[in-house]
Amino acid sequence: MKRSKEKENTKKKLLKTAEKLFIEKGFNISTIEITKKAGLAHGTIFFHFKNRDEIVLNVVINLVKRITDSLYFEVREAESLETFLNSYTKILKKNWPLYRSLLAGFSNFNEETKEEVITYFAAINGQIMEAFNKWSDKSFTRTILWQGAMVYLTFFGDYMFDKNKVKEDHIRKIISFLTVKEKQKMKNEKCICCGMPLRTKEDYPNGDESKNYCKYCARPDGSMKSFDEAVAGMTGFLESTQGLTGDTAKKAAISALIKNPAWINRANK
Repeated sequence: MKRSKEKENTKKKLLKTAEKLFIEKGFNISTIEITKKAGLAHGTIFFHFKNRDEIVLNVVINLVKRITDSLYFEVREAESLETFLNSYTKILKKNWPLYRSLLAGFSNFNEETKEEVITYFAAINGQIMEAFNKWSDKSFTRTILWQGAMVYLTFFGDYMFDKNKVKEDHIRKIISFLTVKEKQKMKNEKCICCGMPLRTKEDYPNGDESKNYCKYCARPDGSMKSFDEAVAGMTGFLESTQGLTGDTAKKAAISALIKNPAWINRANK
């Protein structure tokens, strides 16, 4: 029991040290730098992680968990979309130093790590999508607006949070533009194939609300697409929106789809 606790504490120390160094020097630091800063022998690190990429991924997972845990609470406790978005900017600001370093170093990660990072960050998008679906009366339109706002808030964060070139009032104006009056409570169902929220009649295949999958996972006749068809559709979506290509996009698509009820049996294949 004591040995197990010591091992867990050492792992936490390595991750905490790595996170600090990633913020200070970027994601290209070596395992030698991490162990030296932590005051440990270099070989110690490989008792806990296979390589540097696994350390990167664990730091990202911890970052995503901090953000999603906070967003999960805000989605349920906030009284409006405006209060939620105000909370989101505060959460992003708090985690910005590591977030910024991650964005800067992302292009140098290997393909497998990139896929994993994108998959985990999809959880953040999911929480924000849930907030928009909860308060918006036109979920698809508002989703497009949300994407633009999040790109602005995230990728121009260097201006907002570091140099104060963009004032808080500018952020409030964006939030005010996105904010709509609360809609009546709608269904809280999700597509069994891709996880998309099914809120309105328009979200269903040909408006058929008896279906448990969305219009994007349906064929023209309303029947549900096969797994291969779903993978092809998701792959195309990731290629056009996330900048992924070929096998990388396909692997990310499969990773996202097998988390949903319709394809859960394929997770072990």
